[in-house]
Amino acid sequence: MEATAIMIVTSCVIPILVILFFLWFIQTISGMTINTKRLTTFNPVSKVQKQLLNPKE
Repeated sequence: MEATAIMIVTSCVIPILVILFFLWFIQTISGMTINTKRLTTFNPVSKVQKQLLNPKE
C-alpha cells in the first residue's frame, strides 16, 4: 500500500506541481496574464441556437 502511494505521488502529484510552478514562474517573469474568459465563452452550440432563433442575423 505504501509503495502505491509513493508511486502515485512521484508520477502524478509532483509533475503537476512542477508544471503549475513553471506556469506561475513564467507569468511572474514576463508579467503576462492569461485570459481564460475567452476560452470559457466559446460555445459553438449557442451560436447555432441563436441562428435558429433569429434567422435574420
